[in-house]
Parts: sequence; C-alpha cells; structure tokens
Amino acid sequence: DVAPDAGTLEAGETEDLTLTLDTAGLEAGVYSASVVIDTDAPRGGRLTVPVRLVVTPYLRSVNVGGDAYTDGSDEPWAEDQAFDGSWGYEYESRSVRVRRDIAATEDDPLYQDARVGRTYAYRFDDLPSGTYEVELHFAEIQRRQPTERLFDVTADAQPLLVGYDVAEDVGLDRAVVHRFTVEVTDGLLRIRFLN
Repeated sequence: DVAPDAGTLEAGETEDLTLTLDTAGLEAGVYSASVVIDTDAPRGGRLTVPVRLVVTPYLRSVNVGGDAYTDGSDEPWAEDQAFDGSWGYEYESRSVRVRRDIAATEDDPLYQDARVGRTYAYRFDDLPSGTYEVELHFAEIQRRQPTERLFDVTADAQPLLVGYDVAEDVGLDRAVVHRFTVEVTDGLLRIRFLN
C-alpha cells in the first residue's frame, strides 16, 4: 500500500510517500515489486521505484556490546552475549562504550556500544535454510580518524565489506547502516569481523 496514492504538487514542492508491506502468509524468500508514479509534468512521464522485500523465517537483532534495547520502531534488540549454542559472539574481543550523541539516528544506544578485536564473529546456529537480510549498524565511537581503522566483514565465505572505514565513509559519532542478502543452506551463519 502506498499513501497517499494520488495528489497534486506545485512546481518545486515535495511530498513523502509511505510504503506499507504486509508479510502475513508469505513464504520465506525474496520478493520484488515496483512503485510507479505517473506525472503530467512536461519532462515527467513515469517514474518507477524498485522495491525489494526479504521475508525470513528467523529474526535476531543484537545490540552489539550493549544491553537489551527497544528501538524507536518498537523492535526489540537482544543484549550482547557470548555464543551459547544458539547465537552470540566468538573469539577474543571486548566491548567499548561512550555516552556521546550519535548523529543520523534517534536510537543512540544502538551505536554507543561496540565490540572490538583483531578477529571476532557472531554465530547463529539452527537457522532454517533460506535467504536472509543481514543489517549491520556502525558508528566510529573511538575517535579513529580516516584510514586508522579499516576492516573486512564476511558472512561465511561471502565478503560483505572489504577494507571498510566508517570514519572515511560517514565521519565520527555518526550512524550508518549497510544491508546485505545472504543464503543459508547448512543451518549456520557466521558473520566475521577482521581487522
């Protein structure tokens, strides 16, 4: 559903459209659609906006390095934990925390805590086979300047980010989100962070 589904704008005006998707009854998988906007503007015509929806049979949001948290959309984030046979972090790492405001988010607590180490991973076991969306939230909270912290992120053998530098990408104390689609076929997803 798109709202509003009709309207009139004067030259130079803008209006946000809200897209609502209902996943009730959908099988796990990737769904594609388009929102088509018709206009009678002299140079307008038709604008097509692609929409991609990933429906997964499993959802786990983790406040890495931090406590349980409910975000502004009422979504719960689990407290960080070591791997317990179901999910959690593996290998040598430690959590760090700041209390400074984080730009580009209303959910500062998700970005004020982090986990750091040479190499560590988050492991998720007993996942149903299927397509998953992995959403990674970052902020450079340790005041590392561009080129001082570069790291790779993989999902099993699939590279997600290579030589990524949060400070170079968005600056210090500023939130950024990256989304990736991964396939799970063996019940295990391990997201590795390599410095």
